[in-house]
Amino acid sequence: MSKPVLNTESALEMLDGEVELYCDLLTAYHDEEKFSAAEIYKLIEAGKQMEAGSQIHRLKGASATIGAESLQEVCQQAERILRGKEEGDAMPLIPIIEERFQLLIPEIEKALQKFQ
Repeated sequence: MSKPVLNTESALEMLDGEVELYCDLLTAYHDEEKFSAAEIYKLIEAGKQMEAGSQIHRLKGASATIGAESLQEVCQQAERILRGKEEGDAMPLIPIIEERFQLLIPEIEKALQKFQ
């Protein structure tokens, strides 16, 4: 079974049901979180896998906090490869991260409308 784009129930459970805090986190993510596949590609091609891994790590953590499970999952895979903890090629995962990030934004907007 695939993970949801945005699991609001799980996120609210982690936040002890604090809806106002969750809305604050969703708003901050929506307004401040960015992902540039082009930038990640440049870093990887320049041999800066650790820096690319750090950027993806930040996105993974922010995504986990709001319940963006499918994005968190693919970020975790890419990060492990980029940081040398797992064998593989992270390049094919970058467009998946970008796609899931783009799918997440309207889901955040829906959740904010629902909870505010």
